[in-house]
Amino acid sequence: MSVTLLLLACTARSPEVAPQGNQEPHVSENSSLEDSSATLERPILPSGGDIRAVAAFTQANNAFANDIYQALPPGDLFFSPTSLIAGLGLAVVGAQGETQTQMRQLLRLDFENADEAVAHWFETTTEPNETFQIQIANRIWPHINLAIDEAYIANTRQLYDAQMEQLDYSDPSPARERINSWVAQNTQGHIEDLLPMGAVGTQTRMVLTNAIYFNAEWEQDFRPSDTRPAPFFLNDGSQIEVETMTRTGGFSVSDNDGLSVVRLPYQGGSYEMVVVMPDDPESLNDFDLTEIDALAQNTQTQLVRLTLPRLSVRYSQDMSMVLASLGMTHAFSPDADFSAMVTSEQVSLDTVFHQTFLRVDERGTEAAAATGGLMRNRSMLPPSQPFLIDHPFVFVIRDRSGAIVFAGRIIDPSEPSN
Repeated sequence: MSVTLLLLACTARSPEVAPQGNQEPHVSENSSLEDSSATLERPILPSGGDIRAVAAFTQANNAFANDIYQALPPGDLFFSPTSLIAGLGLAVVGAQGETQTQMRQLLRLDFENADEAVAHWFETTTEPNETFQIQIANRIWPHINLAIDEAYIANTRQLYDAQMEQLDYSDPSPARERINSWVAQNTQGHIEDLLPMGAVGTQTRMVLTNAIYFNAEWEQDFRPSDTRPAPFFLNDGSQIEVETMTRTGGFSVSDNDGLSVVRLPYQGGSYEMVVVMPDDPESLNDFDLTEIDALAQNTQTQLVRLTLPRLSVRYSQDMSMVLASLGMTHAFSPDADFSAMVTSEQVSLDTVFHQTFLRVDERGTEAAAATGGLMRNRSMLPPSQPFLIDHPFVFVIRDRSGAIVFAGRIIDPSEPSN
């Protein structure tokens, strides 16, 4: 009998606005070295356990993110390590013995009070905020006749705020439609019909789902009228033209040791995108995501003319083989032990689906653009240097604790995503 995990992650922007005319790239009249260079301040947290919990989760999450990044196939990708941790965490709570040991080792959640650290991060991350939107939803979908351990229900609700809804998998089609409807609702309609026909069947005993939806505006926007086709250089040396956003302003950047790095803060200062573009794009497959924090800390504010491709990415990956290749084999085997979850029969993990959606466009906030930083007359600005993101790069979206919520790699921004 099988348990199927479904993991969804979605970052959305407002509908894209078509470029208008052939105007010169925008330099805001209040541009300065301060206007777009806001960097994330480390969170002000209560002393003691909460600080340690956040630090422990961030370290575990980012190490796990790097493991997944290294194991995924070459090419464009976009995934959410926090979504994977939450979804697999629902299974970890019900695992025992070697099954649980392997899962905790893979997720790097084999330290003291790991579950509480994860729960603390998710609780603080989903606190209401007027400047950005992040929604995290977890749900357990057991078969109507399946005996579920009461402690498992209580623990997953306490740790992950997971709700439970019983379904009848003896008639798979309505069950599949109900799960797909929930997925669409919790990703604002960006991921629909996740489960194709046949994805669940009469042998399915439980589906565990996690959905993350993220929507935030740039601290300083890119003007749509400045977006136009520009060259993007591929790994084979050829070039294509892609819709490219442009903005001149103060950004936290660095360009040394063969790596170009830029930090793009979102409104409110709680999240940022960090883009890393190596001189040698072939090195992207081996890039270490755990180096992001040090690279970001070594940036300096400079007045630059930044160009960045507009992105729209849909990514879908069966993570089962990826997780098994990283040592999590027991959960997929007939010997899997989820006896702390299901008491009436033996079950094992069947498939771990992970689907993501990303849109990056120009939209920022008028108020932030109008009041951002030191006011200077345009004619008094120091000369800006071009900072072109024009060949393959890696990027992360992280919170102010440094935890990587999303990670991606763009080899060809014009290619249809999988």
